[in-house]
Amino acid sequence: GCKTIIDTGTYLIYGPADQVKGYLGDVVVESCEDKASLPNITFELAGLPDDSGNAQVVELTLTPDDYILEFEVGGRQQCVLGIG
Repeated sequence: GCKTIIDTGTYLIYGPADQVKGYLGDVVVESCEDKASLPNITFELAGLPDDSGNAQVVELTLTPDDYILEFEVGGRQQCVLGIG
């Protein structure tokens, strides 16, 4: 794992390049059709301790609809990975 911050002011997810590539190296987007075969991605985030002081882990699962950005360029639909 690695230390991260959450920036709710952007729709992209960023992390240390070497670790992102290590975890997501097999996630390749060449066209929008690729979304159908991409996996869900689960992030485990360290939450605040509970009332007993036990560390809490919060899981955030993203589907390809969550982490693939779709936009139109010159009348053509384009898709890119929103994690870098």
